[in-house]
Amino acid sequence: MARVLCTKFTLPHSKMSQSEVISPECFEIQGHGLIQRAPGLGVVRSNRRFRSMFGVSPEVCAKTWNKLGSLRPENSEPRHLLWTLLFLKVYATETVNAAICSVDEKTFRTWVRKFVTAISQLRIVSCIDF
Repeated sequence: MARVLCTKFTLPHSKMSQSEVISPECFEIQGHGLIQRAPGLGVVRSNRRFRSMFGVSPEVCAKTWNKLGSLRPENSEPRHLLWTLLFLKVYATETVNAAICSVDEKTFRTWVRKFVTAISQLRIVSCIDF
């Protein structure tokens, strides 16, 4: 049985298995940490900030992560999916995106490519599921 993880209580570089289920709250914590904003600013403002950076809600992030399952790259973490969504939403230069994510360009590029490929292999993307 898959266990629900919250990255708030997980070490940043811990190994995750392909069956790990992540909750929307965990993506909210990770996302607001990435944009250096506290999630406790009220639901409306918090969701607006999250969507402005990643293009989707934490709920959609969690559903996407969980649907990817075995398609997820080995040793991937929820933050890598967030980097990918940031790339797809903002579409800034690699240097700018890497700086936002506090990583070097090669690390950013590697994970974004892996997740874009994985997402493109999903059989069905339906608004009904979200």
